[in-house]
Amino acid sequence: MLDLYRLPDRCRIETEEGGASDAVLDLALCPEGLDIFVTATASRPKWVSLRWLCPVHEEVKLCGDSWERGYGDFSFGSILPHRAMPWYFLAVSETGTDAVGVAVQPNAFVSWTVDSEGVTAWCDLRCGSHGVALDGRKLFIARVLSRFYPHKEGQAQALSVFDAASDFCSRLSPAPLLPAEPIYGGNNWYYAYGKSSFDEIVSDASLQAALAEGQSNRPFMVIDDGWQINSCAGPWRPNDRYGDMKKVTEAFYSLGVHPGLWIRPLHDPSTEIPAQWRFAHRPYLDPSVPAVLDHLKELLQTIVFDWGFELIKHDFSSFDIFGHWGGERHTDRFFADGDWTFYDKSRTSAEIYKAFLKTLLEAAGGKAYILGCNCVSHLTAGLCHINRTGDDTSGTD
Repeated sequence: MLDLYRLPDRCRIETEEGGASDAVLDLALCPEGLDIFVTATASRPKWVSLRWLCPVHEEVKLCGDSWERGYGDFSFGSILPHRAMPWYFLAVSETGTDAVGVAVQPNAFVSWTVDSEGVTAWCDLRCGSHGVALDGRKLFIARVLSRFYPHKEGQAQALSVFDAASDFCSRLSPAPLLPAEPIYGGNNWYYAYGKSSFDEIVSDASLQAALAEGQSNRPFMVIDDGWQINSCAGPWRPNDRYGDMKKVTEAFYSLGVHPGLWIRPLHDPSTEIPAQWRFAHRPYLDPSVPAVLDHLKELLQTIVFDWGFELIKHDFSSFDIFGHWGGERHTDRFFADGDWTFYDKSRTSAEIYKAFLKTLLEAAGGKAYILGCNCVSHLTAGLCHINRTGDDTSGTD
């Protein structure tokens, strides 16, 4: 078994400046796991690595998580020291399953590498691709958890890997944000691909109502991209094919169907958005700008309280912030690359991302479910009611 419930054997802090640094690492063992903190005043930490020396048998099979969502690439494989496993990993051997990871909502992007001599945690503290300016602040990085699931007593077979993973993930996410009832229904993207109208979407809702006849838990019908003026972008006002969105929700309610709406909150190319709200290197909104979060609050309050939608599907946040899809960085230690930073250089990328998610959740005021699509998975847990865990399916491919 992998004995990681202890202080690591080696630690390293890398800063923007390199060489001499005033960054200090603080580790604290608690009943739940190992808490990691860092403090820095003048220097700007980029990442922290923690190394546990423990032999790992070559016959072990490893499976890690994904930064964002799966792209048909989840699998168990042999030890590959260069392969990074985001957030947590499972190590399956003849004796049982080792599970190692960090609790959800850390303040860093954390990945793991495993080799025959031990395990390393890589904690990315950067703000964009640069070190974070803590200015004396003590930053809680993450909580490391480790658990071994042995064979069932008296049985030849090991505990189900799925059951072990389920138990461990419940420990990583002890306070999930879940819907009151299972959410199901339709989404018009997978046949309409952005070409729809008021009449067509009401027809879709009618179909959902008919398929769910007799069910007390009523279905949802999510209006995906194509309802707004610009394709796959703001401003978030209805086009001529849809008209008054409140009339759309009223039609859904009359059918006994819950209305849902898709948005891409960080992409609005219109001149209504001030240039200083955008990243310097990309045309998308920078969620570390306070005015951007205020703008998003107003948007969601309009959708939920004025128009009456009960589910918000927000999309493209990982791509619009970090410039690539999660599948493109699946085996990399670090999620961000290039040469850029956020407007607010005093917080890590993970902190800024969580603040963005909290803004959307709080703006809904408990009146609408939040569905994350293209979201950073481990930062989303507990901040979205639903999260999409796989890539697009297609009616044409």
